[in-house]
Amino acid sequence: GRAVWVDTYVDANTGLLLTTCATPFYDEAGRFLGVVAFDLLLETIQQDMMELDLGAGGYALLLNEAGELIVRPDLDASGTAWDEPFQTENLRDSPNAELRRVAEEMVHSGAGIALIRPDDPAEAMPGDDEPRASYIAYAPVPSAGWSVAIVIPAGDVVDPALTTARQIAESQSRLRNQLALTLLFVGCTITVLGVLLSLSFTD
Repeated sequence: GRAVWVDTYVDANTGLLLTTCATPFYDEAGRFLGVVAFDLLLETIQQDMMELDLGAGGYALLLNEAGELIVRPDLDASGTAWDEPFQTENLRDSPNAELRRVAEEMVHSGAGIALIRPDDPAEAMPGDDEPRASYIAYAPVPSAGWSVAIVIPAGDVVDPALTTARQIAESQSRLRNQLALTLLFVGCTITVLGVLLSLSFTD
């Protein structure tokens, strides 16, 4: 008896996407008594994940054990009726080979970080409007058999480092200029003092 998470489906009352978690319970002697279950709106999970500070372009994804997206930005029922199976994007079918590789690792409870470089518009990351290089960090959610991923555009990761490097280079340049001026001033001062001292000794 372990907890089971049901595949995403459309709620008949709200039209929103749901999942259900069910687990058996037993008495002290180990006899089966029943099942406890609760429904969870995927919108709630998405809102919780979006509260993470991922920068302006970052977002979170959640994959089920088949590699299907169950949480991503703007995921909704898309007109699917409550009595129809909900179909969503499967990252294992992505046109991008690197994203397919990452999805395979995710469904096999892998964890890691990868750089996904889309080659054409069809290879844009889920949740992205346009193709751009992005880092994806992923880890399993063992209790549900899912995998969570954080996607951050490569520019959001690299640009701050480049800006910092540029600021350091500018500071070093200013420091070199200040040091050169200081050395020039000291050299001139020593020369003037030397001339003055030599004139005072000759008198």
